[in-house]
Amino acid sequence: MRLPLAALCLALSFAPAAAQTVEDGFEAYDAGDYATAKTILLPLAEAGDAQAMNLVGYMYDLGKGFPKDVSIACDWYEKSALEDYAGGQSNLSLCFREGSGRSKDLEAALRWEIKAAENGHLESQISLIRHYKDRDLEKTRYWVRKALLSGTTISRVAAWYAHVEHEGPSASLLDKACIVVVNGILRRPWRACDDVLR
Repeated sequence: MRLPLAALCLALSFAPAAAQTVEDGFEAYDAGDYATAKTILLPLAEAGDAQAMNLVGYMYDLGKGFPKDVSIACDWYEKSALEDYAGGQSNLSLCFREGSGRSKDLEAALRWEIKAAENGHLESQISLIRHYKDRDLEKTRYWVRKALLSGTTISRVAAWYAHVEHEGPSASLLDKACIVVVNGILRRPWRACDDVLR
């Protein structure tokens, strides 16, 4: 027996939509479709997805898809950080370091940066190398070794910068030049060097 077309359409309208993922939300964001990104990410964040929480915070931070509100952004970063998400921990560290969305608190900033770095956040590891350089050689070496596990150009250059390049593979002249040109002059993310130098 065939169902009438109207009944079939009605039945399909109640079928659950394919589950939206954080990756779907990120792709929408990356494509500049902030309304769709918000529609996908906000329910995921409210349901406790730490990565979605961090991305919602980022959207508030930049005023994309949400009204720009650094305080609300830091609230979302904190929720993400408390779920042990390294990106949220790093962003919360910035809130405290810059006194933007949170009262300036350099001790809290350092605590969250360390948590993010321990969770494998490379940018935080690099930040800690810069922080401890000329202050604490053992901590500098520790973070260099952690960063070098990523095998990235920036980690080799950071080891050279911190004068502890003997901890792992040496940064070549090309590595150093790429970081200076790509990040310092072109203001592009330093990760681009890994794509260029492969």
